[in-house]
Amino acid sequence: MKILYVTPLWTGLKDILFNGFEEARGMPAFIKPLKELISRGHEVDLFLIHNFKKYPEYNLIIDWLKKEQIVGELYWDNILIKKPSNMLKLYINILQILKVREYNFVYGHGGTAEIARKAAAKLNISFGQRLYGTFLYDYIEKNSLFKARIVRYL
Repeated sequence: MKILYVTPLWTGLKDILFNGFEEARGMPAFIKPLKELISRGHEVDLFLIHNFKKYPEYNLIIDWLKKEQIVGELYWDNILIKKPSNMLKLYINILQILKVREYNFVYGHGGTAEIARKAAAKLNISFGQRLYGTFLYDYIEKNSLFKARIVRYL
């Protein structure tokens, strides 16, 4: 299966891609799905959402992930507030990649990847998403459900 993996550039993946780490730090649920999909023989490409003003050079020393598998990246200038311009750029980028590369499946990691779902749906491509929602409970308790729907609408 040909899979596009859309994910924010979380700490463990940063370590592997840019710092020459062999293992990712942090929660295993971040790296295990990616490693498992690749180990099962699926062709997995990554689209990275990051907050680097200047994108760093790759320093990959692992054998299961190659620089060529990173098919796109997008600077998200404010992760906490989902700006419409960021969302539109992400949607257009993902849509273009999906049209050209003919993926069978899109895997979205985290809330920001919800935009990839919309692009996949437009092209009738299957989509799955790993979403961590427990952080919302405290936010809703402190701020209200109404505010959460406005500030964290993805």
